[in-house]
Amino acid sequence: MRTRLTVLPFLCLFAAVAAAQDSSKLNEPPEGYVALFNGQDLAGWIGHSLDPKKLREMPPDERTGLLEKNWDEVEQHWSVENGELVNDGHGPYLTTAKDYGDFELLLEYKTVAKADSGIYLRGVPQVQIWDTTEAGGKKEMKADKGSGGLFNNQKTPNTPLVLADKPFGEWNTFRIRLVGDSVTVLFNDKLVVNEQPLENYWDRENQLYPVGPIQLQTHGGEIRFRNVFLKEIPRKPPEAGYLAEDGTPYGDEWKEASAADTNDLRNFDMHATFKLEGDLPAEALFRANGGEYGSALVLTVSPEHGILLSDRKQNDSDSETSKPYTIASTPLEASGFKKNESNHLYLRVEDDHIQAWLNATPVIDTLYAHGPESGAIDGSGAHDLKAYVRNLATDTREEMPAADEVGFEAIFNGQDLSGWTGDVTGYAAEPNVLKSKPGAGGNLFYESELTDFVFRFEFKLDEGGNNGVGLRAPLGRDAAYAGMESQILDNTSEQYATIQPYQAHGSIYGIVPAKRGYLAPVGHWNQQEIVLDGSHVKVTLNGKVIIDADLEEASKDGTPDHKEHPGLKNQAGHLGFLGHGHEIVFRNLRLKRLNAE
Repeated sequence: MRTRLTVLPFLCLFAAVAAAQDSSKLNEPPEGYVALFNGQDLAGWIGHSLDPKKLREMPPDERTGLLEKNWDEVEQHWSVENGELVNDGHGPYLTTAKDYGDFELLLEYKTVAKADSGIYLRGVPQVQIWDTTEAGGKKEMKADKGSGGLFNNQKTPNTPLVLADKPFGEWNTFRIRLVGDSVTVLFNDKLVVNEQPLENYWDRENQLYPVGPIQLQTHGGEIRFRNVFLKEIPRKPPEAGYLAEDGTPYGDEWKEASAADTNDLRNFDMHATFKLEGDLPAEALFRANGGEYGSALVLTVSPEHGILLSDRKQNDSDSETSKPYTIASTPLEASGFKKNESNHLYLRVEDDHIQAWLNATPVIDTLYAHGPESGAIDGSGAHDLKAYVRNLATDTREEMPAADEVGFEAIFNGQDLSGWTGDVTGYAAEPNVLKSKPGAGGNLFYESELTDFVFRFEFKLDEGGNNGVGLRAPLGRDAAYAGMESQILDNTSEQYATIQPYQAHGSIYGIVPAKRGYLAPVGHWNQQEIVLDGSHVKVTLNGKVIIDADLEEASKDGTPDHKEHPGLKNQAGHLGFLGHGHEIVFRNLRLKRLNAE
């Protein structure tokens, strides 16, 4: 069955934003966006072309000196003319002084022959801007394929889906969305990149930086920018950042803070529920060393001053006069703080990356390369405190290690629904991704029947999202019972707060419960593997085994949901997706048949 490639919903959303932008005055942002360029001067920008990690790691005085030197060059090569940001093709890259995590970026540019440029996302190259003509001289670099691609990618596609450039002298428009490491680009109203990971050019063995600046590249010829607008997309906590109904965390290795060894921690997760009395603040100290005036990083929740992350000591003074350095802050009104009520703080510290949520509202998301390497956790000022801590080892993070792909075949071609059957009208094939349509969905099955296999895939949940993976399922019947279903579910949604363990994400629905606490934040990509070999089933989510069970053993005394599951006896059947009206996005569907002759 073949269906037409569908991108209309995203394009309609872009058209609405574009219309709002067109109806505004020059450099005045649409609703929900902020202007990165004010149309008058270079306020809010700095200049540099380095790996942002190296810039962060510089001693403060050295960093300040470099940026001052770079600014002299910025003023030579960047200017503002008639509300347009103009570069002569030389000088440092113009860089936002502020770092950003997940966002949508709108901008317009026009350039001249033989110039090229690019947009760096979180300080990493890049959404490419080319001279696409033969005279531009870069056909060997695939410039003729068009602008908008992720040029520096090596493992995944780096050219745009279509050629969409306008002639020299005309304004081109970008809408760039970055969530996690996944980029979608609309260029002159055409989809040119769709949910494509951006590789970390500066450190290819590791993931994209979690936060970083927007940079406008300079490279060989004049380029002009205008209407540069950005909308931040708040990050939800990962599933590990929520508490169960009984107030305990999800996932393994958690200990009550009073019983945990917190004397020499570097990377960790922490939950704390607490109340504040009056206007007195509470502090959580971590990587603390040296007693009362020693070094420490401090997260302060203050009814008067908001949320502050600070470095208590950046010098060698052992006195009360040693002034803390503020790393990041959030106003109280934007923090989700509840006065005279119980509050829930979730803190995640991974190397230089520090994140905090207060009552599931993001309040801190920053990279900080200075301060102590490790140390104790301590606190003060909180009442009715209940805290849990875990050492954030590799196997507790939401990421899948690289795996051997020998023997796997792609079962979705990234273009249409060839090879699939069932409710094909409830799903849409877009470039590289498969979507269950909101309000529709239904059951979509891989046409070939399977017996034993390994299924690897990636998926992205919407808020409250619900779907499932049908296993050895017959066509035209209730797959969860006539076959089996491995649940796909946003466990963090309030509407699922009271579900049974055998209904949680990854569970073999009604039969085998799954461990919780390993879903990535809503809107971010998850990686999953399902192994079905005879009666043995194993489910791995983001690198963590959440089910490893024998189905016959699990059901020998009846199923936990007390319902009939005749599909447990199936020797073969179909693999598929079982939609429930939510937009769930899938990509990289790979299958390996086991025990095949």
